Amino acid sequence: MEDQRQKTLADLALAGEYSGIENRLVLSEIEMPDVSPINMKGSFLYISMKSGQPSTEELAQYVYYKIIDFCVPRHVKDSYYTKFKETNDSRYILDLTDLARKSLIAAKKSLDTSGEPGEILLFIILEAFLKAPRAVCKMNLKTNSSMPVHGTDAAHIIFTKETESLELLWGEAKLYKQMSSALDSICESIKDFTSVHQFGSQREKDIQIIRMHSDVNDESIRQHLLNYFDPYTAQSNNVSERYCCFVGFDSSLYDNMVKYTEEEAINKFLEKYRSRVETACGLFKTKIIESKIERLRYYCILLPFDSVESFRKSFYQFLGVGYDA
Repeated sequence: MEDQRQKTLADLALAGEYSGIENRLVLSEIEMPDVSPINMKGSFLYISMKSGQPSTEELAQYVYYKIIDFCVPRHVKDSYYTKFKETNDSRYILDLTDLARKSLIAAKKSLDTSGEPGEILLFIILEAFLKAPRAVCKMNLKTNSSMPVHGTDAAHIIFTKETESLELLWGEAKLYKQMSSALDSICESIKDFTSVHQFGSQREKDIQIIRMHSDVNDESIRQHLLNYFDPYTAQSNNVSERYCCFVGFDSSLYDNMVKYTEEEAINKFLEKYRSRVETACGLFKTKIIESKIERLRYYCILLPFDSVESFRKSFYQFLGVGYDA
């Protein structure tokens, strides 16, 4: 007999499936250094290595394989999958892939940005490692000419069933050659996002977007989510917010690893990476205080690259689009 119980946010599945992610990205066991008085958690990843070299091209391919999950809202994706299952006609899968590709190509042209690979990476990290499903599909809205969307790069949630609490994760993704420049850009974006202007803040607009365009298929789950953003409900008192700041940056950490065994290479890499994490988090703390946004809660996500530009170029090659740095 079909389960007739009322579904809640505990039943909201991830938008994508991430088997094999551990072969492309590795979550290190490096602990978050003390950055008090800033409230900050951290995840420090690195690209899996092959023969002492980071598998950057393979990571770009993995990211490309997730463009449907990133670009297409659940209800649209499900409708194509349903038609494919009913007919076994592969054109529905091809149509879905084309839909995702065209969204990314349109964003690259109209928004004059090459930030999408970083945003897809952030999406993957939030879902695969933090187990935080997406609240809204912003790519679908960004490429809607009648509804230009700014604000943060992502909005995900973590629901804790035991306490009935919801943590809203605002995501910022930056892929820069220099980590310092990426952190400057993140702080600037967050300060602008939270600043109150004549017609309110961009944060308030993004919350309204979640209310109106939540990426949730099931009506009971959607209503449960909306309760947390209704000031007249008890659930609204059980919401917290955290700014997930993903920084991909050029690094020499992978250099000269080919002369070591695999185990030796990883140990030496992690020894250097631990020191880099310390300095990076200290620098982030300083920039947060200088930007006067220290009252907020943060999640710092770091990922060193051998070359950010090589990663971007590989991604756009898989997408079938030319890329100029």
